[in-house]
Amino acid sequence: MIDDFNAGVGRTKLGTEWGVQGVGGLKVKLQAESEDAVKHGGSLAIEYELAPNEQANIVTPLGGLDSSQAQVVALLIRKGELESFGGKIAIGLSDTTGKSANVELSSSMKRFWQGPSGAWVEVAVPKASFGTLDFNQLEHFEISLANPSGHPIQGRLVLDEVGFFGPEEI
Repeated sequence: MIDDFNAGVGRTKLGTEWGVQGVGGLKVKLQAESEDAVKHGGSLAIEYELAPNEQANIVTPLGGLDSSQAQVVALLIRKGELESFGGKIAIGLSDTTGKSANVELSSSMKRFWQGPSGAWVEVAVPKASFGTLDFNQLEHFEISLANPSGHPIQGRLVLDEVGFFGPEEI
């Protein structure tokens, strides 16, 4: 598990920090959200305002994390906000050798998830989608929000339960 946000926004389960990277007049704010997708705790709310052709990356270091036994990289996104998002979302990983890969989220990777007080979408990206990355030593994780349109977009996305999943031994 990278983060379940039950302790708020700040330190991840790996002891690293979340941050925002981007260019231009980027306006992205990370906040704690009181609703949890699973049982109790919290989630991450991302308030965004992206100009045309602008991209924001929500990132955290992984510090050489060995997730070689994982089968998927997964997260939950609150359904209503995901459906109203006017841009593109991708998950990016890099390893300690400098290789990186980004995978745009598609409808084939999503399934409905009923949380204790609302509808969520589970997004699961198979490890193979990241090509030749060395999952024995992952360096960075990012969620990219991109606005490929010719007009500004703004809104809010709520995420929860970000991590690597597979056999119980992970």
